Amino acid sequence: LQETQALHKKSPSPDPREVGKAFRWEPFRHLWAEYDDTLHELRKAGSGENALVEVRATVPADSIFTRDVLVDSRLFDEFTRHLPGVLTGLGIIGTFAGLLDGLQQFKPTPIEEAVKGLAPLLMGVQHAFVASGTAIACAMLVVFVSRLTLAYFYRMVEKLTHTIDSMYSTG
Repeated sequence: LQETQALHKKSPSPDPREVGKAFRWEPFRHLWAEYDDTLHELRKAGSGENALVEVRATVPADSIFTRDVLVDSRLFDEFTRHLPGVLTGLGIIGTFAGLLDGLQQFKPTPIEEAVKGLAPLLMGVQHAFVASGTAIACAMLVVFVSRLTLAYFYRMVEKLTHTIDSMYSTG
């Protein structure tokens, strides 16, 4: 992004070959090759040679430099989208496991035994809710971090496409 912005500041309509050098890694190299194929050179004939007047884009950059290709597939967005549900499910399983463990240790007869048996039951319930609360907190953290990361990279893709679009007028 910084290299393309620097090229754009240097020249309002830089040579596509120079811009292509900024995209030396995949998937950018491939995407630039696709975009470069859509560029149209306008030449003006004069005194025996055709001088390059302008390079025009025939498609917007965001049709080739997409969020799906540049961000979603690289960050495993589908996985992180489902991870909070998995963590919450694990928390619920932990809750039930703790409750069942506490209930197995509870002996309801006689009365003295029942009162003594409440301590393990309550400890099982406490552990169950701690496990569930921890899983839900982790799920919320995953959602927060993944959405924040996605928003950042989406903004970077948007800046890149705007920079490319500003280099070449459409038509």
